[in-house]
Amino acid sequence: MAGRVLEKCIDYFDLIEVVTSDQNPFDRESKVAKVKPEYGEGSFVWRDAGNGIATSAYAYVVKRPIRLTISSNVAGAVLIFNLGCALTHIFQDGKSYTCKPQSFFIGFSSTCFRAEAPLRENVAYHTFSIGIKEDLFLKLAHKLPLAVEKMREAKTHGYAFLEGGKIDPYQRELITAFSKEHSTDPLVTLGLESKATTLICHTLEHIGKVKNTPFDRDKIRSLERAQRVILNDYASALSIKEIARRCATNECYLKKDFKAYYGLTVHDMLQARRLEMAKHFLEEGLEVKEVTSKVGYKHAGHFSKRFAQAYGLSPSVYRKQLSH
Repeated sequence: MAGRVLEKCIDYFDLIEVVTSDQNPFDRESKVAKVKPEYGEGSFVWRDAGNGIATSAYAYVVKRPIRLTISSNVAGAVLIFNLGCALTHIFQDGKSYTCKPQSFFIGFSSTCFRAEAPLRENVAYHTFSIGIKEDLFLKLAHKLPLAVEKMREAKTHGYAFLEGGKIDPYQRELITAFSKEHSTDPLVTLGLESKATTLICHTLEHIGKVKNTPFDRDKIRSLERAQRVILNDYASALSIKEIARRCATNECYLKKDFKAYYGLTVHDMLQARRLEMAKHFLEEGLEVKEVTSKVGYKHAGHFSKRFAQAYGLSPSVYRKQLSH
């Protein structure tokens, strides 16, 4: 054991210090905090919509191993999207759950929830979460019996969790909106609340389809390979035939099963990924023409039309707005 660095156990609220706190119309509240210098660095942003839904975005690094204590006296569910390294929660009964990078899950808590999260030094932790109070969640998830059952389980055991799988391009696009600079503009606030609601609906629908799927493990692995091809090689001239070949599956099965598993067609996911990356490249300052070819479009006009349909303004206008 010589030379081992022991984890320091601290409460979540001792890790951070609030920088700003704003009260907005209709009981909306937002807070910005940062990690205390003695523990590391990073930012935390909360937004409480005042309607039973609250969002939080965390991005931080700690200087030394920490065992973070997390507790809650509010019963409900939280959608946790892990955008950083693997994140582990250890519960009071000794059981644990690790969310892999670029994956999400739903956590359920009673009024006496408590867990610990071991954090490693010099590792980037980045999560986006949506908390939903119990009464509202049960109404939203009434078509998802497994989630309702997990909420009941949490009432008995203090916690429960439901694995969601990989974050899909549409979820990622919605989450990206919350990573921008904090704003108290009422229109921005309303826009983010709308995106949070959309993300909840999409995620619950996605889990419902995945959990009810009749697919075996081999078929699921094939579908996940197809998704990776799209996410990684979006700039290539990908066709259903090419993706099916690379995943060793039949074109017809791929089209049918992909839609059933992900809730999006192969084409829709490919377009969403290309536009997601196009937005990223525009934010980096690339010219529209360069972005067009970089994300796999042959013609700038076609790209601009797709971009405007998705985001409500052309890529050139979006790029100009970024410079102001």
